[in-house]
Amino acid sequence: MRIVAPADRSTTVADLLLADPAAAHLAVSPGAARQPFGDLILCDVARESADQVLRRLQEPGVEARGGVSALAYGVWHEAGGSALRVVG
Repeated sequence: MRIVAPADRSTTVADLLLADPAAAHLAVSPGAARQPFGDLILCDVARESADQVLRRLQEPGVEARGGVSALAYGVWHEAGGSALRVVG
């Protein structure tokens, strides 16, 4: 998932993702987005929870002043795990 969040919402969005067990591999790049201007937030989200995570991202108003895009990938890696699992 790729999120462009206004700087004043970035911490809220990152905390929301950190608290969600469906989200993994969170990365925040302050000031990296230029159109619209904001912080770039990247994370992996389990496919079966994507709709729920997208609904939660509406709470801080990301879609009104930033943006969210989600792409489906076929591989998921568990944090700390040694195996890759094909999702599909």
